[in-house]
Amino acid sequence: MANFCTNCGSPLKPEYRFCPGCGTAVAQDKVTIREDGKGGLIFDVPEGTTVTISDAPPFGKTD
Repeated sequence: MANFCTNCGSPLKPEYRFCPGCGTAVAQDKVTIREDGKGGLIFDVPEGTTVTISDAPPFGKTD
């Protein structure tokens, strides 16, 4: 399971304190994103955490 920046979607290593893609401080509470096996994503977030999903293209897409 990988962790991703909640601001830009860049992959994050556990030791990162700031996102290498956008510089946003990495929250201490972990948000993980995993595939559901049906083409969708499941966001695992701590209770009380707000996740904002934008209409930006998926991370890594250039078309």
